[in-house]
Amino acid sequence: MKPELVADFLSRAAETEILAHAYILSGNDREKKESVVRHLVQSLNCEKRCGSCSTCIAISKDRFPDVVSIHPGNG
Repeated sequence: MKPELVADFLSRAAETEILAHAYILSGNDREKKESVVRHLVQSLNCEKRCGSCSTCIAISKDRFPDVVSIHPGNG
């Protein structure tokens, strides 16, 4: 599934407040998956969904305290 479609689906889920307790994103392109997740987290934590407030900026720079990225190890 294309990242844009996933982001759109998750945005609609956030707007209606019908979210699962977890989502698993699989595939080879780590940057696209992280972009989708950041978009979802911003939509859940920013009332305006602006992308430019201190909350959105902290999320985009991986400095938001309520967001932790977990990546698989090499061993």
